[in-house]
Amino acid sequence: MLIKNTDWEGSYISPFFLIGKNENALSKSLAYCLANDRRLYFEFLKLLNLNIRNTKKHFNSVSIDVQKKDESGVTDIEIKKENDYYIIIESKVKKGKITKQREQYVTKLKKSRSNNKIMVFLTEEKDFKFT
Repeated sequence: MLIKNTDWEGSYISPFFLIGKNENALSKSLAYCLANDRRLYFEFLKLLNLNIRNTKKHFNSVSIDVQKKDESGVTDIEIKKENDYYIIIESKVKKGKITKQREQYVTKLKKSRSNNKIMVFLTEEKDFKFT
């Protein structure tokens, strides 16, 4: 694959292309974007009905983890703002194990002291029933 030709100033390839197309790569790409674009981050929160003012102080107090492993499993993305919100994001390419993961991570969310506990599934297909 050609990354840079002799007469180009740089590469036309996105760094996201280089990390792959699987679930982990897509999760890391989303986490990277949320961690590096404050406006995108707060727009994402609005989609989750968290209408929080876009301030540098708030943004700097947030943690974003990828592939966090503990006794309940490995979450794709975890976003935390101490006592305010705790968000778990799971990505699935094709059909996955959403129902099983939902049950795993509901327990994890319940243990959190955050006021807002949110689980997000990013999928290509409807993969579970609402209960």
